[in-house]
Amino acid sequence: EVPNNFFNHAISCVETAPGQYMLMDSTDETTRDLFPAYLCNKSYLVAKPDGETLLTSGVVPAEKNLVRISTHGNVNAEGLLSATTTIGFDGINDGVYRGAFMNWNTEKRFNFFSGRLKNVIPGAKLKTVELYPRDLADVREPLRAEFSYTVERFPVVSDNYMMFKPPWFGNEFGMVNYVLHDVGLEKRLFPMQMASTCGAEEKFNLNIGGVGRVVSLPEVKGIDNQDIAWQQQFRAAAGVVAGEGRFMIKTMEISPAAYLQLKENLKAIEYARRKMPIFALNREKAVDSVVLNQETTIRMEENGATVTRTSVRRKVLTYAGTKKCSELKFNYIPPFFAVKVISAQVTDATGITRKLGKEELNLMDAPWVGRAARYPAEKIMVLSLPGVGKDSVIEYCVEITQQPRTFFSTIALFRQPEPLNAKTVWLQLAEKLAGKLNYR
Repeated sequence: EVPNNFFNHAISCVETAPGQYMLMDSTDETTRDLFPAYLCNKSYLVAKPDGETLLTSGVVPAEKNLVRISTHGNVNAEGLLSATTTIGFDGINDGVYRGAFMNWNTEKRFNFFSGRLKNVIPGAKLKTVELYPRDLADVREPLRAEFSYTVERFPVVSDNYMMFKPPWFGNEFGMVNYVLHDVGLEKRLFPMQMASTCGAEEKFNLNIGGVGRVVSLPEVKGIDNQDIAWQQQFRAAAGVVAGEGRFMIKTMEISPAAYLQLKENLKAIEYARRKMPIFALNREKAVDSVVLNQETTIRMEENGATVTRTSVRRKVLTYAGTKKCSELKFNYIPPFFAVKVISAQVTDATGITRKLGKEELNLMDAPWVGRAARYPAEKIMVLSLPGVGKDSVIEYCVEITQQPRTFFSTIALFRQPEPLNAKTVWLQLAEKLAGKLNYR
């Protein structure tokens, strides 16, 4: 960057007061401003017969060089986002983008917006792009772009929660993303020169309806100093999650000391933009079966042995439940434990009852037995229940005997993943053991 005595624009001026001039650029065909913002903070010399002092062009406030972005969309129960984004270009943004769009054909414009969209929301499909005014050469009307798109599986969904990357487009559109490209140096010896002041203001509103309720919204600390200003906030109410953001470059020159702080601020901004809102899903988890009744009796003998008899009556509600409930498995290690099937039967939706046969009861080794022969072999008793289907009722009774131990302990849980209508647990003790029971 050195001074030079040539310039490819014809700059004229009007002297509004002694020594004060209104500058105009008549050779920029795509700007709405008399004097484009990228010519601010430049040295100039007015050609007057009696001479003039070397002057500097004024700086346009960042508020006049904005891109204003607004996104409205809807997320349905299947996770499909349908949205429209509108961008208004002011000041230097109007001139730069208008000049580019005027020289591009329709296909190139479409590809440009498609690329920016996918950088923000991977997998998004651009549907339409509209530019206004229709005649881009008509600089009397501000430049505006509107594009619509859809995104399948927009939220990231788990069993109980969902989250999504907010549609912040401010880091893809606007001069604010280009004037800071020269921040790769760890430190600077000389001030960093900006092409212009500029900024981006954006907001979005996404209707998530009854899909989920807010668990956590990102909270970030804003930044505001003499060089930049940045803030971002979220809110949610009545099934709508909204966000607002603002990023301003307020100066055209950053000192070496301020440059170090700028780099730290940009790191904080990049980190904050990755934060996502979290929602709890409103949908109920599918119920595959329901336990109608479960009764367990634990009988302790005088010698310390225990016999646990469990009777279960379960109803199958879905096809997935048919697959889950068609087999019963009981793991145990002889000779410490023994398993005995007292009874097992299935009654289908028509009322036909089928009882478990000997050929439907199998005993096998646990998978690890062959790899650890030095340990007692664990057994698995498998009951392949006959005729299980949707709306079937399964009834079985199993008795597990445990050999005498130094002590006995157990726990009774009355809360489990599947619905439980009724559950009873009985503990029977030999008379001489009754005084030795501790429970809580």
